[in-house]
Amino acid sequence: MVVRVRVLGHVCVDGPAGRAAEELLGGPQAQLVFAALALGRRHPVPREELAALLWPEQAPKSWEGALRGVLSRVRAFLGHAGYDASSVLRHRAGCYVLSLPEGTEVDVEAAEGALIEAEALAVHGAFAQARSRAHDAHEILALPFLPGLDGDWVNDRRTRWRSARLRALTVSVTTELHLGRTDAAVTRAVQLVDLDPFRESSHRLLMTAHAAGGDRAAALRAYESCRRLLDNELGVGPSPETESAFLRLLGGDAGSQPLPVPAPAARFTSPAPTQPPPPPTNPPHSAPGPIVGRTAELRVLADACGGDGGPQVVLVSGDAGIGKSYLLHEFALRAAPDALVLSGRSDEGVAAPFQPFVTMLRAHLADVAADALRERVGDLGGELHRLLPELPFEPAGLTQPAGPPDSDTERYRLFEAVAGVFRHAAAKRDLILLFDDVHWSSMSTMLMLRHVARALRGSRAVIVVAYRDTVLGPAHQMTRLIADLYRDLHPMHVPLGGLDVAALVELAHVLAGPLPPRAEEIRARVLRELSDGNPLLATELLRQWADVTNWSALAKSVPTDVPRRVRNVLRQRLLGLPQSTLEALTVAAVVGSSFDIDLVAAVHPGGFDTVVDALDDAERAHVVRGEEGDRPGRFTFVHALVRSTLYQELPTARRLQLHRKVGLALEARGDRDAHLPELAHHFRLACRFGEAARALDYARRAGDEARDGGAFEVAAEHYRLALEVLPMVTEP
Repeated sequence: MVVRVRVLGHVCVDGPAGRAAEELLGGPQAQLVFAALALGRRHPVPREELAALLWPEQAPKSWEGALRGVLSRVRAFLGHAGYDASSVLRHRAGCYVLSLPEGTEVDVEAAEGALIEAEALAVHGAFAQARSRAHDAHEILALPFLPGLDGDWVNDRRTRWRSARLRALTVSVTTELHLGRTDAAVTRAVQLVDLDPFRESSHRLLMTAHAAGGDRAAALRAYESCRRLLDNELGVGPSPETESAFLRLLGGDAGSQPLPVPAPAARFTSPAPTQPPPPPTNPPHSAPGPIVGRTAELRVLADACGGDGGPQVVLVSGDAGIGKSYLLHEFALRAAPDALVLSGRSDEGVAAPFQPFVTMLRAHLADVAADALRERVGDLGGELHRLLPELPFEPAGLTQPAGPPDSDTERYRLFEAVAGVFRHAAAKRDLILLFDDVHWSSMSTMLMLRHVARALRGSRAVIVVAYRDTVLGPAHQMTRLIADLYRDLHPMHVPLGGLDVAALVELAHVLAGPLPPRAEEIRARVLRELSDGNPLLATELLRQWADVTNWSALAKSVPTDVPRRVRNVLRQRLLGLPQSTLEALTVAAVVGSSFDIDLVAAVHPGGFDTVVDALDDAERAHVVRGEEGDRPGRFTFVHALVRSTLYQELPTARRLQLHRKVGLALEARGDRDAHLPELAHHFRLACRFGEAARALDYARRAGDEARDGGAFEVAAEHYRLALEVLPMVTEP
């Protein structure tokens, strides 16, 4: 039987024993948890993530017991449908996984699939079939999602599915028009306008539908209604496209109104509560605001998935905070359901060899049994022991390398082993590799990326490389990589600039709500001047202005030193946090852009409980976010600018002292060999505090490790730093 799960309307699930209705869940909390697990099925959801969904403001002191109570109701609900609840809802390593039978159909995923099919059919002229599929999608998407519940996760999905519903109605109107069913087109267009009255394209469709039916007067009234609404509510006039349609009507040329054909949208799947399936390994689990003004960029990425003879390489560039990571996150969410999406990033300041590849390969191979590992990795798979020593190579009959790759030939074998894993994956389904913050990557990582991109020629692979172009110069290693990619693979380039005023207005509407026309104009203008369209900074400004009522006064106070004011935005945001939270975040900023809670607690004088409370405050304030996957105790700053603000505010002596304490705490953990680059980094910065000998030792050992792993450029950098430290080492 086909297992069906409904999360829109009345929550329910079909199973071997029949249908389990939402009443059996016993309340909205269990409904929320079940929906989150169902949308993220087969992927582990940390219990902390579920707790954050249930208690977004403040979890009770006994939240673990309360969460277990909610999950027991979910298990009983599944049991009523005839499932063995202990096997389909499993708890492992602090995470919960819902494993429903293969082929399970979730209503919203079925709706999104029908919508994608409808748009494709309409583009190819199959209007009757497109109309039917769009109707199917709209019937589902019109149902409410968890009525009575609120919170970022719930509202984010409501916004997403409302947008999908608008797309379904748009296809309905256009296909009805092409089929000559003008009355039905008018009915659907009215629904479209009612759903989003500020969307001018909806008004134009209504005008077109009336005109196609021969009712020119109704078409003119539709225009006038649109004009009045925009003028009264926003203080603006209609767009040139709307004015052009009006002028054609006014001239009595109603019959020449062009019949629209919807452009196909990017493919997408329903997002999981923590990360999209199949999972990019470390995407932001939820953006602090919506992604707006990036339709064209998303379409370029979507078009790359439809190319033949790949790989398609796409370069995404832009300044800090411009939205590169969120664009990749949104693209991953829209990937085809059967695509394999793998994501990796490089961290600033830590020369970890092949970091994004290790992350991707671990996500792809971690759960593969020994008998299937050889097929996945190929004959050279034993070389991967250098990157993933925890995999079962010997049971899989794979020979591990005897020593370090002392020659280019041996390093080539390592590169080929990595490329072979991706070639095997791309032979079976679409493969999407997302590389973020590549400007921080080591030269070894960039060389491997170049090799993999070349090796995937002719495969079903899309490689997206995101980097900060403002830090590049002629001598930067990223500049060389870009030149190599252009010479060999002719990549597409997607430069991200600042959002325009219209997109900023949309962002402000979603995050802060609409304002009267004059205030709306001032807010948009000041937002553009201060943020230069940077989404991160615009979001911070909107949060800072939450209590503003005198918008005219705000406009008069705009300084000419915009960069200084922008920096102050982040500083003021941080100063709104409790002092204990700021102290913990300061330690975390010294640790790095990502940090483990236990390491911060080892350095912070308040200890573990104080740090836990501080990070709870910081996460609620969208300063940090918990990372997903197998490390629920790991956190990441929401953006490099946030961490930089904290780090740069530290007095120099205090900053260097904290580096020493972090290094000592890392040493005390007992897993030094796993953190040699970090230890070398922290002790090098603490040389003036008598730690030159430690810095020299760890830099040399990190260099040896990188050399043995084939990352010769990384090794050279560690050895260079060791030589810098050497004069500061005093004889014992």
